[in-house]
Amino acid sequence: MKNRSLRKLFIFNTIKIVIMTLISIVISILLWVLWVNIYPRDYYERIHYENIKKEVEKNKDLIRRNEEIKIKQEDSKFIYAIYYKNKLIKNSKGYGIKSHKELEKIGTSNSFVDKNIKYKVEILDNEIKIIAIYPAFSTGNMYVDKFNSIAQNLLLITPVFWFTVFLVYYTSRLYREISSNFYEVTSYLKYIEKGIFDKNLREFKEEEFQELANRINLMKDKLKILLDKQVEKIEVQNNLFSSVAHDIKTPLTIISAETEMIMLSECQNINIQSRSNIILSEISRIDNLLTELLTISKLNLHNYSSTIEPINIQDVIFYQLKEFQSLIEKKNAQVKFLYSNENYYVNGDNMMLNRVLQNIISNALEHIDVSGELQIDLKSYDNKISLQIANTGSQFPDDYLRQEFIPFYSKKNERDKNHFGLGLYMSNIMLKKMNSELFIENKENKACVTIFFRGENNPENKR
Repeated sequence: MKNRSLRKLFIFNTIKIVIMTLISIVISILLWVLWVNIYPRDYYERIHYENIKKEVEKNKDLIRRNEEIKIKQEDSKFIYAIYYKNKLIKNSKGYGIKSHKELEKIGTSNSFVDKNIKYKVEILDNEIKIIAIYPAFSTGNMYVDKFNSIAQNLLLITPVFWFTVFLVYYTSRLYREISSNFYEVTSYLKYIEKGIFDKNLREFKEEEFQELANRINLMKDKLKILLDKQVEKIEVQNNLFSSVAHDIKTPLTIISAETEMIMLSECQNINIQSRSNIILSEISRIDNLLTELLTISKLNLHNYSSTIEPINIQDVIFYQLKEFQSLIEKKNAQVKFLYSNENYYVNGDNMMLNRVLQNIISNALEHIDVSGELQIDLKSYDNKISLQIANTGSQFPDDYLRQEFIPFYSKKNERDKNHFGLGLYMSNIMLKKMNSELFIENKENKACVTIFFRGENNPENKR
């Protein structure tokens, strides 16, 4: 059914449930009627009583002469008594009845209310009376009777049973269909989250889902146009920035060279030497800043690629600590490297990973207090590796914690003035390229940087 609405589909299913329930009830009743015709429940009325009546009519003369008659039909459930002029001629016993008087008493008593037992009195030729008591509803087979009793009770709940069956069946089908549509929509949205825009969401039979699909496809097309324009704009800006940065580096190199020449020519002038050192220091700062900005611009390029491979993170940390040994000694810092496993492997780009840890450890050592503590904690759990680097001393500003690595210039009283706020921003970009996560916080009077890597089995164990 094309372009059907969920409302119409619900009404259609409701009608089907009602129709199928009615059909099932009719079929159940027809089967019950067929069963009753095959096994009629008037067995004692039709067989036993009629046989008794025939025997009496056949032996009327014997009865009138008060002679004994023989009845072939005997059944403990069928009780009868034959009278001639109110005199008992013959009787049977059953149902706990001991005499014909008790039988008569049952027949005339107002307390006889058992609907399953039939009491019958018939008079022939105004002289001969037949009194009989027997099961009112029976096939003569106790197993069939038991089945009939159960089937009759089940027949009473047939409408509820079939209604429940078809309600569960059709609502389950409707639920599966709606769930399947929702699953396709959510799966398609995940593709959009990943930046895959090469195909549209499929067409749906239901009007509501088709309207949703049309809006999602329209949103996807507009989002693709915006992203393409944004990527193009970023690439133009990055290329422009790279060109400007390279152009700035050329005069900086010249200024630096000329300043060094002045220092050589005026080596006896202490004032000129001091000012020249300041110029060279500031040139170095500008050069470092431009280098970081150029790196960030390259990382932001859409076509930037990296080589991902298993890397022993402990080796990288030990290497970086060795590189910063002089700075550690200068600050008289205590370094604690905590780990429980000898081999922690992560998936990443070796050059990027070294740059990230260099930025974070350098940043921590620059802002650690004298005789402070640098703690590195390496843990592994749930196929992830956690690396936390914490330092005592100045902590992260509250406004920066809320800004999620937006580049900033530090406040003088909070972080060192040489810190431009680009290190963590650049590290965050690099880690995202390696499918890892970076978090910062102030914890226990320490500035903490935590990285979550995706774990990798030790390649040596695979051999």
